[in-house]
Amino acid sequence: LKPLTDILKTAPITDLAVTSDNLAVLGELSSLELKQECKMRLFYYTKEDLSEVSSCVNEISKATMFGSQVIIAGGKISKNAVDYIQGRALSVWVKSESDKVSVAKAVTSGAYGVITSTPETVYSVLSDIASFAEEGKVSRVLTRVPQIVAHRGLAVRYTENTVNAVKAAAELGAMAVEIDIRLTKDKQIVLLHDDSIQYAMINEYGTPASGTVSGMTLAELRNFKMKDGESQIATLDDIFTLAKTDVCKNLNYIIEIKGQEPELITKFSEKIDEYGLSSKI
Repeated sequence: LKPLTDILKTAPITDLAVTSDNLAVLGELSSLELKQECKMRLFYYTKEDLSEVSSCVNEISKATMFGSQVIIAGGKISKNAVDYIQGRALSVWVKSESDKVSVAKAVTSGAYGVITSTPETVYSVLSDIASFAEEGKVSRVLTRVPQIVAHRGLAVRYTENTVNAVKAAAELGAMAVEIDIRLTKDKQIVLLHDDSIQYAMINEYGTPASGTVSGMTLAELRNFKMKDGESQIATLDDIFTLAKTDVCKNLNYIIEIKGQEPELITKFSEKIDEYGLSSKI
């Protein structure tokens, strides 16, 4: 690593991507103090067989340990595994052999990138796919699968971060929902973006409520309605119970920890274990 760190100290590099299958290397790189204008992204390379979704969990843990947002699959990987990994806010790149069949499998795997020593083969495969579509041999081609994430639920219909907003997003076909969590005064985990409740909750007169999540108990918070006039503030228990229903069974959850209390992490972890939802988060 010394040659690399020496270069970073002197060369005018502002955007750098580094890939490695060595966790020690990624760990050292993640702790480097870079020049303010230099951005470095770490990609985790794995040679593990990812044919089964069950084999993905460990590799996801390794990647996220150092903030890697891309997993490069150097071994076998199935389309289901690609979908699973990308459903957890990571991108998958697939390393492919140079023959046309291997490249075609990589291109149609749903991965966000293909790595190969023969890029001309990739262009050839993509041209073939386009020709098939034009000739009517295939009706629809989607080589890269988008992730449809509902930011704080269906917030155009219901107040954000509520049970109604999450459920409505799932009903409309969202693959994942992003929600925010905080801790109340009586140590209950609830969903709200800001600590102040004024922007999202109303009092009995229909005007903005006053107070903070951290300064109020759950019972006090539930004296108010959310801004949509229908919902109440949601607890993490409410959302995790919803996750077990048919309408939300395929939904993944991107959860942003807004509260600053260390005990929020412990309680959050306990709730994940209690509901058995670690594979969905």
